Amino acid sequence: MYQKANEEVHKWVAQRLASGAAPDDISSALANANWEPSVVNIHVWASEQKGSGCPSTAVRDSLITAGWPVASAQWIVSQYFAEAEVKTEMQVKTTTTIEMRSFDDDSKVLVEVDPDGQDTRAGGFGLVCRVEGHDGFLAKRLEVRPALPHGQAKKYLAHVRQAKARLGDARKVESRRKVQEFLDEILNNSLSTHFSYEVDGQGLVTAIWFLLPRASGMDLNEHFRADRRNPPALQERIDIAAAFANRMRTLRRPGLIHMDCTVDNIRVDRDLRKLVMIDLDGCGIERQHSGGPQGRRRHDEWDVEPMTLGKQDRLVRVPPWYPQEGVKCGPNGGNYKFGERWVALDTVIRILSWDRLNILGWLESEVRGDLGSRYSKVTEEIAQLLADAEANDVLASWNASCAKHLRECADKYRPLPKFSAEDVQRHGCPPCLGYFANLAQDAYLDPRVLSGQPDDDGLPRSLYADFATVLQGGVP
Repeated sequence: MYQKANEEVHKWVAQRLASGAAPDDISSALANANWEPSVVNIHVWASEQKGSGCPSTAVRDSLITAGWPVASAQWIVSQYFAEAEVKTEMQVKTTTTIEMRSFDDDSKVLVEVDPDGQDTRAGGFGLVCRVEGHDGFLAKRLEVRPALPHGQAKKYLAHVRQAKARLGDARKVESRRKVQEFLDEILNNSLSTHFSYEVDGQGLVTAIWFLLPRASGMDLNEHFRADRRNPPALQERIDIAAAFANRMRTLRRPGLIHMDCTVDNIRVDRDLRKLVMIDLDGCGIERQHSGGPQGRRRHDEWDVEPMTLGKQDRLVRVPPWYPQEGVKCGPNGGNYKFGERWVALDTVIRILSWDRLNILGWLESEVRGDLGSRYSKVTEEIAQLLADAEANDVLASWNASCAKHLRECADKYRPLPKFSAEDVQRHGCPPCLGYFANLAQDAYLDPRVLSGQPDDDGLPRSLYADFATVLQGGVP
């Protein structure tokens, strides 16, 4: 796997382009030095934007929206815009006041945000920035491309409305106090409360702002950085992982599928011993049918499709069978449930190791690099099909591509070496990490192992119940 470009690499690329070097030659030099070669394309684009008269703020915002960290976006833009211009456009605080409407009633609030502020960052599906004067809230901006009439833009609000309704219905019939508390917590902290449209001169919606609560404490990524030299005791890490697993189990009751259950969407207040999951707005919502406490799921259909597949390109190493953009299928046929559990596995492993390990991160670099590249290879194959107007049955082609890569990996690496007690001790992790590491290795080659163990009636239990049992020292 290539290293992400740092500030010095960005400066070098800009200097080589300015000297007239061919982009392909620069890409080759980067690849030979184990730096991400595609960074050259971003620099070529930024230079073209400068030449066309595009302001630096627009270039920076586009980079952040595309998933570049704020610092990297600043580095890239600073190579093509004069220092005084960058300082004027990027460092001067320019706040915007937005009128937002409640999801629950017709009430409205005025919110002041600073889209160009230093606290702005890229979220799962848009810019996230602080709300001036209100530390208990964040605002996120989702670009709508292409621009849509108001009626069609409402689909971006359906996730929040349907999730609130599902969680509320589950809360009404739930009798267990602890699960009631989890449902109340999710309703109060994990979904947006208000929204606002941005429109163009033709009245089309070009972006949507969402206002969402900001729980106390820090997200887990912030904790990892702050506590790297002095991580929490093993039992505290186990408790945090168990709290996460129990909340993921609660989300299954109303049929929510959370593909973005990553460490940056989990806030922990260590002083209060409190964990809150945030930003569930983009969850998929499985269609439910009458016949059971929460409704039987007899058909593989969505009520609302997920708005995001998570951060599989930036944070989590995913297997070839992980869901793909453009492949239309249900929660089961598209491996969305298995995909959610894979991301949750990565999150648990990061918590237990306090970010010293991520999923498959213990394997040899050559093996890890090969396994980590397979998803992008499937993506390239599917992209070619989607670009072909005459292509049909993309779902079958996706299944075939996944199967091909899994066979190749199985022939090369099966069985993968077991994560042993010695491995656990070497990394300074709780003994239960071995279960999650070995489950991940098995699941890469066969996602069906993420189905959960059968209960007394022969039906599969929630895998998150197994997670909680292991974390409490039991056997699933």
